[in-house]
Amino acid sequence: MGLMRAWGWAVGVCAVFFLAVAPTLSWLEFSGGSENLNVATVLEMHRGGPWVVPTLKERPRLAKPPLTAWTTATFVSAETVRQLDSTDARVRDAAYRQLAWEVRWPALLLCCITMLGVFEMTRVLAGPRAVLVARVFFAGDLMTLRFCRAATTDVQLM
Repeated sequence: MGLMRAWGWAVGVCAVFFLAVAPTLSWLEFSGGSENLNVATVLEMHRGGPWVVPTLKERPRLAKPPLTAWTTATFVSAETVRQLDSTDARVRDAAYRQLAWEVRWPALLLCCITMLGVFEMTRVLAGPRAVLVARVFFAGDLMTLRFCRAATTDVQLM
């Protein structure tokens, strides 16, 4: 199989993975510790907190690199944040689902890019026959499926 065809398959698998997981991004509440900290930081940034050195409860949040807060905040719209404070419960619920989508889809995209990295690393180190096996193991791995749907520092540093 030619290199271009192999890359076509790799991108296709990533696209299928993205399309399969994307609809589930807004299903879960923000219940993970790391993701909760990131979302709270992003909301504080959008509500007037500093962007250069993000804060949480007005204290600098530098225990982990601010890359995740910056990236996540970039994809959260001001309108979504505004609607979170609505007095209408339906508007608020829809805003929380939209917020979940906005903070999580970049993490899913980064997991797909990592899959392409796994493809290329496996192709170079183990040859083209091992690529399919590596890709299936990575995409079907419980940790990949668990963390590709969370806006956490670990996903972005992966």
